[in-house]
Amino acid sequence: MKQCEFCKETFVPAVKKTRFCSKTCANRSRYQKALAAPPDEYRECQGCGESFPVRYRCGQKSKVVCNPNCMAKLKYKRKKAGLPTKTNANHTNWGDIGYGNRKREQAMAKLIPGPTALEEALWA
Repeated sequence: MKQCEFCKETFVPAVKKTRFCSKTCANRSRYQKALAAPPDEYRECQGCGESFPVRYRCGQKSKVVCNPNCMAKLKYKRKKAGLPTKTNANHTNWGDIGYGNRKREQAMAKLIPGPTALEEALWA
């Protein structure tokens, strides 16, 4: 009989060197250890503008906001501007977002403005 290092329950290990009673306890222990480590970098939140820590070991590589409230604010701003609500800045495959052609063209037009009426008249 052994005691789990995470939840402190007693269990019968299948292998002598087993430290945790389940994979769940092992994963939770690993995650807590990663959270206790110093952050890998600090980023500016796209929702509120404050600095927040990012830990790569906790699956936070693509994190752009500090909390769920800021995520909701950012999605609202992007939706109001007609932009995709996906917040990953590296996302370039517009077909995966789920917009039809018209909405995709409208969003692209806001990101990359086309020629004005005056420019079109000059080129004609």
